[in-house]
Amino acid sequence: MTAAEIIRNFGFWQQKALTQPLTITHHGRARVMLISAETYQRLHQAAPAQADAADFDMLIENLKEGFVMHDAELRVVKMNRAAEAFFGVKRGDMLGFTVSEATGMPHNLPIQNMLRRVMRSGEIVEYEAESALYPGRRISLRSFPFRDGVATFFLNMTEHERLRQAADEFDAAKRALAAARRVGLAKIDTLGRLVFADSYFESLTQASTAELAVMSLIDKVVEADRARVREAFAKAINDGQTSALTLRMSAPGGPHEVVLALAPLTRELKIEGVMLALGKA
Repeated sequence: MTAAEIIRNFGFWQQKALTQPLTITHHGRARVMLISAETYQRLHQAAPAQADAADFDMLIENLKEGFVMHDAELRVVKMNRAAEAFFGVKRGDMLGFTVSEATGMPHNLPIQNMLRRVMRSGEIVEYEAESALYPGRRISLRSFPFRDGVATFFLNMTEHERLRQAADEFDAAKRALAAARRVGLAKIDTLGRLVFADSYFESLTQASTAELAVMSLIDKVVEADRARVREAFAKAINDGQTSALTLRMSAPGGPHEVVLALAPLTRELKIEGVMLALGKA
């Protein structure tokens, strides 16, 4: 109805609004809703719950730990991106299935027993188990009752420990190489952009880190050798393959020969960049 109509018969329309929402129009277009106080309170109380659900989804999506929520039949009803990367299966292909059904791999019996134990007892259980997806790796899990089923946080402990050890070894290697001044080190991301380069790497390329970040390392390689560098980079990113090749780099005094090694950098089972080692031929 229009505003004029509701003013003329306000008592009638407010009584009507107790049972159904009323739309007040202005020039034929909806402008204001008239609802009962009870309806308003119900909508007001429901709004924070919706916001809380969105906040929960955002929270689990940004955790480094994998998160999987199961229903009472241990079918997957929710998972985050970390779990998606671990299983190597898109979450849309996981929902409504058990982990073993979706991945085509037998589910770990100890994990399955723990999930059913949580379902029966309602307790929170922390445990470690061998990974059925990645033989030789162990995962740390924390399972707890959630809604009508059970939820689990998990972390790839083998990968975590390997990364920590690799970081320590790499730090020591950098110090040793810096002392010997025989090899320059740099890192590029999956798009080929320079992340960092040490001083000896800069001296061998005769360009600063800032310059290399703008021009790209490939621009310093003579044109005849660029295809081999691109091929080695693609093998590192796509196949996890380490390569070493002899090539020429341009310089003000003329091209000079160097040896370039490229090794993929892996984090949480995903290649996140390439480590470069550069030395004189």
